[in-house]
This record gives sequence, structure tokens and C-alpha cells, in this order.
Amino acid sequence: MCSLDEARVRAVIEDRAGRLPIAGRLAARYCPMAGCELHDLSITVNAEAACGDGVLRIRQPKIGGGQVDVWMPVTFHLRKVNGTWSVTDERTPMPIRARGAPRSLDCSH
Repeated sequence: MCSLDEARVRAVIEDRAGRLPIAGRLAARYCPMAGCELHDLSITVNAEAACGDGVLRIRQPKIGGGQVDVWMPVTFHLRKVNGTWSVTDERTPMPIRARGAPRSLDCSH
């Protein structure tokens, strides 16, 4: 494994997380000014593929006071094509209530 490839993969993942991955986009739907941070990123790289996993933190003040503060795992899969790393898959479980309402990301309460 080349440390240059690992650095490039890390940069792609961090850029992707900064642009709000799946969970972040959902958080943005319910909390338009949600902050999204990636923590504890671990990366495995070989010549043509890479994966990274970490913990995504989404924070947002609630309208009525208090703050939404959600931590969830996130996994990225990348492929190297013509020397460029790109995300091919991204997984983030979404914490929801049993009836399907996204309570953990509801900023109205």
C-alpha cells in the first residue's frame, strides 16, 4: 500500500463527508443548518480498491431550544480508475423511530 494512495483516499472521503453524505442530506432536510463531522476514520487501501469507516456526528440547534446531537457509523467504498479515487458506495444507517418518523433528526421539538 502506498501512503500517497491512503492520503488521496482520506482526502476524497473527508471531502465527501464535508458535502453531507446520505445521513447528512437527510439531516439537512429536517435541520437545514446541520453540522456534519467525520471522526475516527480508518482506511484500508490496495492497488485498485479502498474502504474507510468512521463515525459521523450531526449537530443542530432545535427550534424550541436544546440541540440534536446524533452519532452514527459510516462506511465508504472507493475504486481507483485511471489513477483517480472515487466513492462507489456509501453506507450510513439512519436512526429512526419504530413508526418511521426521523425523530432523532427532528429540530422542531
